[in-house]
Parts: sequence; C-alpha cells; structure tokens
Amino acid sequence: MAALSIFCSFEDARVVLTSTTSRQVDTILWREIKKLISIQLPVEIFFKLGDSRKWHLYLGTIPQPARALVLNFVRAQGYFMLDGDKIENFPTANGTVTLPGIAFAIGIQASLLLGSERARLYLRCAAEAHLGVAFSPFFIAGTIKLIGELRLFIVSIEATGSLTVEAPDPTVVHGEVC
Repeated sequence: MAALSIFCSFEDARVVLTSTTSRQVDTILWREIKKLISIQLPVEIFFKLGDSRKWHLYLGTIPQPARALVLNFVRAQGYFMLDGDKIENFPTANGTVTLPGIAFAIGIQASLLLGSERARLYLRCAAEAHLGVAFSPFFIAGTIKLIGELRLFIVSIEATGSLTVEAPDPTVVHGEVC
C-alpha cells in the first residue's frame, strides 16, 4: 500500500494532507494564526467500489471531533458525519445508539472560563448540541445542554438546563432546568 504525504508551511500556518491507495483519504487541517485561534479539523472521505452503501464523509467524528481554541480561553469542538451505511455510538439521553442506513450526525460543544479556578474566582459557561437523523428506518435524536457557574471564593451559583428529543416510536421529549 502506497501513501502520499504533503506538507506545506506558511509562517504560522501548517497544512498536512495524507492519502492512501485504499480509496480512503484522510486529511488533517491544522492552522494557528498568531496565537489568536488554533483549529484542528480531521476529514475522512471513504467509498468502497462494488458496495454503494459503504461510503462516508466525516468532518470530525464523535470520538475525534474537530477542535478550536479561540483567544486561549474559548474552547470548541464539533463534528459533521454523513454515512451511507450507519453511524455508530451517537450520544442520546439513554446512552449511545447506532443510526442505521443513510444517516447524518452533527454536534458542537463550546466552553469558556473567565477568571481563575485556582483562585476560586471565575465564571464558567458551556453549551453543547447533538442532532442525529437516520432515514431507513426514520429516526431522529437530539440533545441540547447549557451549564454555567459563577464562583466568588466561598460562594458558588450554578445553573444547568437540558432538552432531549427522540422520535418516532415513541416520541419522547424531556427537559430539565436546575
């Protein structure tokens, strides 16, 4: 099996392209722009000749999402997965599920920390959202979560909220605010 690697460097930016002859192309794009933003984006494109269901396009994955760090205090990660056969380990309120047949999954998480956890004086906020859709049979699942904490030395105020949806058979909508 032969492999092709390309490396390009432009001052503070680096682009790495990797491909193999097994009809799978793995690309990692990583850029750093003067310490303001750092992005890591794993890309995978796959297709199998002779089996039209075996193909996928992944921009990040559930276990290995794309990542970004903005201004060294906002962290984000996410994924977009489109698959002709199945997407495994999609997160739902009741654990992970497999999205069968042609399916897509998208998810994003972001968090920020202002202040110092060590000094116990900080504001921490986080949000995440996941959506998965399978078309054969039709199934949809989604989750949204919000978390916040304000810590002032010995006093702490926290708030959380979540909403989950799964449909059909049965359709379940569940929300919590605390």
